[in-house]
Amino acid sequence: MDKSLVQKIIRRELNRYRKLLSLQDWTITIKYNWIGDEDDATCGDCEANPNYKTAAITINPDMAANEKELIHTLRHEMFHILHASFETYRNTVEKLITDKEFKAVEEVFDRCREDLVMCLESMFDKGLKIPLEKKKIIRKK
Repeated sequence: MDKSLVQKIIRRELNRYRKLLSLQDWTITIKYNWIGDEDDATCGDCEANPNYKTAAITINPDMAANEKELIHTLRHEMFHILHASFETYRNTVEKLITDKEFKAVEEVFDRCREDLVMCLESMFDKGLKIPLEKKKIIRKK
């Protein structure tokens, strides 16, 4: 997708999801860069710091096929902010065990983080039925 269009859509949807997820007290910055390598690129990434309530979401404009996919990526990355405090646990465990042990823990930790985000997506889409995109209001004249 065109980068300027991507930025416009992200600006529009960021505040909507900030309110839906009660993240108004977080400082969320958006970056637009290629993520990964040629063989293993990804649409988005999120790095969150729960101590300072800051998050940096990186969006790969080249990977979004359409607006719906782009909004899905933004929402997915914002869901990661919701469990950012688990990073405190992860960082503590890393200090207490060997590198070899931590690699095993890290693999499980990453899987659990993604599983949690998938559950949140399912809850929004199927349970709460919150539409991915904000519906446009059409006013009758």
